[in-house]
Amino acid sequence: TQATGTDRYKLYVNGVQQTLTSVYGVHPQNHAWYWNKSGNSQNIGRSEAYGSSFDGYLAEFHFIDGTALDATSFGEQVNGVWVPKQYSGSYGTNGFYLSFADSAAIGDDLSGNTNDWTANNLAASDVVPDSPTNNFATLNPLNKHTTYPVTLSEGNLKIGLNSGGYRPAASTISVTSGKFYAEYRNYNANNNTSFGFQFANQSLNGGGAAGGFAGEFGMLFSGAIYDEGTLLGTASGVSNSGIGRIAIDLDAGKGWVGVDSDFFDSSAGTTGDPATGANATFTFTAGTELIFLCKGYSATAAGTANFGQDSTFAGATTAGGNADANGIGDFKYAPPSGFLALCTANLPEPAIGPNIDANDTGTTSDEHFDTVLYSGTLSSSGTADITHNGGFTPDFVWTKSRSASSQHILRDSIRGANLVLRSESTAAESDKSVNGNMTALATSTTFATNFTDGLNTNGKTFAAWLWKAGGTASPIAVDAYSAGVPSIASSVSAAPDAGFSIVSWTGTGANSTIAHGLSEAPKLIIVKNRDDTSNWPVYSEFIGAANRLYLDLGNNSSGASTLWNSTAATNQVFSVGTSNLSNGNTDEMIAYCFHSVDGFSKVGTYVGNGQNSPNGTFVYTGFRPAFVMVKDITDTSYWVIIDNKRAEPYNIDTARLYANDPAVEAAVNTNRYMELFSNGFRLHGNNASSAANKWNESGDSYIYLAFAEAPFKYANAR
Repeated sequence: TQATGTDRYKLYVNGVQQTLTSVYGVHPQNHAWYWNKSGNSQNIGRSEAYGSSFDGYLAEFHFIDGTALDATSFGEQVNGVWVPKQYSGSYGTNGFYLSFADSAAIGDDLSGNTNDWTANNLAASDVVPDSPTNNFATLNPLNKHTTYPVTLSEGNLKIGLNSGGYRPAASTISVTSGKFYAEYRNYNANNNTSFGFQFANQSLNGGGAAGGFAGEFGMLFSGAIYDEGTLLGTASGVSNSGIGRIAIDLDAGKGWVGVDSDFFDSSAGTTGDPATGANATFTFTAGTELIFLCKGYSATAAGTANFGQDSTFAGATTAGGNADANGIGDFKYAPPSGFLALCTANLPEPAIGPNIDANDTGTTSDEHFDTVLYSGTLSSSGTADITHNGGFTPDFVWTKSRSASSQHILRDSIRGANLVLRSESTAAESDKSVNGNMTALATSTTFATNFTDGLNTNGKTFAAWLWKAGGTASPIAVDAYSAGVPSIASSVSAAPDAGFSIVSWTGTGANSTIAHGLSEAPKLIIVKNRDDTSNWPVYSEFIGAANRLYLDLGNNSSGASTLWNSTAATNQVFSVGTSNLSNGNTDEMIAYCFHSVDGFSKVGTYVGNGQNSPNGTFVYTGFRPAFVMVKDITDTSYWVIIDNKRAEPYNIDTARLYANDPAVEAAVNTNRYMELFSNGFRLHGNNASSAANKWNESGDSYIYLAFAEAPFKYANAR
């Protein structure tokens, strides 16, 4: 009935009504369209006009006859996440409610009316227990072998290929702690696919059989068992038509594979027992991040995974009906005692994240990190406050103009609002108290900017990244932990729960240790000599303590034993050497320290594959990223920064800024972009001849720093 054509449609995404600028084929005012119109065939999941079908999951379907309602009738915000709620209103005469809960009666109307539907081409096995608040793992269409045509079907649970060779796809969920169980079935009893697990974020482009490359633990249905490429042995009596079983205990560093009632030990004997922890098939370092893996061989040699959603393996066998210890899942065989289905409900509760509980006293991601986009307002000298929505007082503010070639401005609460460092420059710290005159860095709702330093120039656009540390810095004295540890006193603002700290100290020019204030060893440390014209050395766990990168340069990793004294950081201190860059004698130093926090932040590594859409490199983070910075450690490249606020509306992000370069924000490039997903990010394209566009070169290793919009346990899909 609306006068304006685009107002005749209302579309909500996660509870937010979308602004429609155009609608294809706008219906005329007061038009009676076909839905619910007498005499017209009605379809759910199929276009009557074109015959095309919906390819995806439906969790609920409500139709309210005679009343126009908004999204709040069906969902609500709980701790920042849009979740479904029970509808309690009237459905009207022709209204209906389909919950799809009963596999024997998929189309039954549960509204109180009797407007039942007829299921077409839907079997009982098509009804799975996934829901918007508990998603089971599937095989990941973003994370599979990219040079061979791996095909996924049956809700991304069945894997096959169009040509021969053992080629894998990984699960959509990886884990670092807990005990998890999954199953796998050969599609054809005469063929020989494989299953297992591997180190997460490792390239899936290796060849060979199960365990055909380093980092993979697996088993063929022939009985051959491989440990990181090495054949352990061949289990006897294994049926090609059996059900493969996988159990991994991340806390103990043990894994088992088996078929039907058996689990195998490291000699391929049948004495493996996950329930007691005895006779593991494989061992690995406890806490290692692992991901489940399945390999097809050809179109006919395919297999189907079950992470707890379907023990019939798409109707290929009778249901097992076995749940895990939490009463979750549907497995062919009973999971070993204490082992759980791989689903979001069974993932550990993140320390930072919406716990979907009215009594939740924790914090959410946006209380620790925020990205703010703003337009400059000042035409001459002066200061202005910019509003942010993070709900915290930031201790570290990093600002860059998007529309102009200009310096990066890095400020923090330890050094003060007027003391400026520049990530793209070797310049010493600048005191802007005269022309900047900013008395406070930030409050819980604003952060300070000025005209003189290009932080708020009229006509320009800006991005600012805000981090919360620990507020006012606290001193950590020499010998605070033990004799000689640390050996230099420091001033520390730390947020151990968020894995971030800011550390200042006075250098000595000698090999020393410095307290970082975190609860575990930082994996990335960015250092600057505040008093000297010098580079920004970067310590990374992934390149080793005898090497370095520079934040202000594009150089690859190379040896620098005097920077970190060739000593890895610990859960108490990090080491510095005799170099003026990391510990200049009598110079004032600053360090920004980061380690991963499940569901909130990730300091990680990946290997590029050089490919464009649809086969770019996928990187699992365990959360939906809000910020990602990547750097090639194999070759010369820029430090590329992407965030979710500058992303394109439909999730290809080409808006790149560079930590080591003052350039204008990179323009849209459809051949090189990043996608941000609920569980990680994917990089497409590469330009090996351009350091600014090298983030996915085939075979090159990269490091990245990422922060979450929401943890995967609670993230809505993107």
